[in-house]
Amino acid sequence: MHFILGGVGPLTIFILRIIDSTRNLGIGIGWILRLIPSFSFGYGVLNIGNRSLYAQKQNINTPYSTLNMNIAGGDLLFLFLEGIVYMLLVFLYEHLSHRKGFSEMMSGESKVAYVPKEYDDDV
Repeated sequence: MHFILGGVGPLTIFILRIIDSTRNLGIGIGWILRLIPSFSFGYGVLNIGNRSLYAQKQNINTPYSTLNMNIAGGDLLFLFLEGIVYMLLVFLYEHLSHRKGFSEMMSGESKVAYVPKEYDDDV
């Protein structure tokens, strides 16, 4: 899944972006797919390598800066924000996992019959 989203996805969006009739579609889908970290990383690396091609397609003399929002700046921003959000989700999950009701709900422990230790040898 990450190979497709991180490798093939950015290449597909890049192709859409360099064709004049699908340029806006490629840019729009690129912003949506940046929510997936593997896509965002691959797309940022691909865009850094193609800065001069984008400038040539748009008839600009100077290529965009590496940190431009349409090159790698947007990808870095999304990766930074996703890192914070995912870290907070991990902390929240770890905090809730020590609560009895939440851990039983997540593990299904309440559905397993409890066998006291003294009867464990008979089973």
